[in-house]
Amino acid sequence: MASYFVEAMCRPRTVKPVLWNQAVKYGNATLMTKWFNAKTKELLSELATQAYTNPKMYAAGEMELYGSKKLYGLTQCTRDLSSTECKKCLDGIIGELPSCCDGKE
Repeated sequence: MASYFVEAMCRPRTVKPVLWNQAVKYGNATLMTKWFNAKTKELLSELATQAYTNPKMYAAGEMELYGSKKLYGLTQCTRDLSSTECKKCLDGIIGELPSCCDGKE
């Protein structure tokens, strides 16, 4: 069984946005890069919408990939950002997924 964790966090303007794509692997599970990227973007985009409308500017969730494999995600902004700035920042870093983490499981 494999589990995958991704996190998108936006901090104050003085710090660049951060996107983590960390894998917790059990066994030799591999996924096709484009498919994995699309699922990661789908989950993080859903969580970004939840985070920027949440007063705590935070959302976490999971998505079943196939079988017993799951993708876990977290999006978060610091509270000094407006909800508009939070959404813009999260959308921006989620859009950078292929250039930073292409297919890294």
